[in-house]
Amino acid sequence: MPINLTVHPHSCLAYYRLSGVLTVDDSARALRAWIDHPGFEPSHVMLIDMSTCDEIRVTFLGIVVAVERLLPVFDAFTRPALCVIHAPDDVAFGVARMLQQTVEPVSNICFEIHRDPPGALRAAGICLPTFDALDAGLGLSLPAVGFG
Repeated sequence: MPINLTVHPHSCLAYYRLSGVLTVDDSARALRAWIDHPGFEPSHVMLIDMSTCDEIRVTFLGIVVAVERLLPVFDAFTRPALCVIHAPDDVAFGVARMLQQTVEPVSNICFEIHRDPPGALRAAGICLPTFDALDAGLGLSLPAVGFG
């Protein structure tokens, strides 16, 4: 699955756009990429848009195993961090909730999950109505880092 990460220090934002097939391994690599990024700042909001996922190949057990493996990585979040997920359909929403339930108890990452773009963007502190408007405002045409 292509997971595209762009980092926007001026907006205090790490922005993930997911498309294609979502897997646990790609998601774990994407988190590591953010932490390894030279602009990493734990206080930046992580904003994840799942609206263009075609298929989600994730299980609860897979998430639990990945979270256990990522425990040392979570130490990079030395203070509370916000992760906002736009999960528009039932499957994406369910996966986001599983992630929330497994990550929050073992890390400083707090999740907000929204089905509608305006709600997700507001939760991330962005006063725009759509992800297309966000992309345009950030001048995005090609992703900075891609996985999958």
